[in-house]
Amino acid sequence: MNKRTLIVLPISLALAACTSVDPLSGLKCSAETGPVPPCKGDPHNPEVTINTNSWVIAPRCVKANKTSTITFKVVPAADNPLGSTAILPKNVKDTWLIGTNAPESNEISIEVPDWVTMGDHSYGVVKSNGDCLDPRVHVVDE
Repeated sequence: MNKRTLIVLPISLALAACTSVDPLSGLKCSAETGPVPPCKGDPHNPEVTINTNSWVIAPRCVKANKTSTITFKVVPAADNPLGSTAILPKNVKDTWLIGTNAPESNEISIEVPDWVTMGDHSYGVVKSNGDCLDPRVHVVDE
């Protein structure tokens, strides 16, 4: 390695680490159109169904309490091998909102920590082919 590489490489890495890039940028993420639907579900036992064939997520907005576990059911299980579907946060501060369908191919479980702020938290559901949908979680204190 020459001296220029030894100087430029660490600076480039530092600059890249300090940028606030949307983790879902570059993905084919389909946002909801029309009026925003009300958030649904039991906040004590939040469940979301992700149908990767019809590419439907129900509900598009789920209510969840702090410290509850959101269960994302990935269907049909036969078409979703381990690690083929993932949940990624739209906001880099929502580090808690990350998961994949492993070790269960038909389920993703994400716990809502007690430090999470109440309100909407957008995330993307991403398939291994790069397709992405843009639902949200509404954290409540009930």
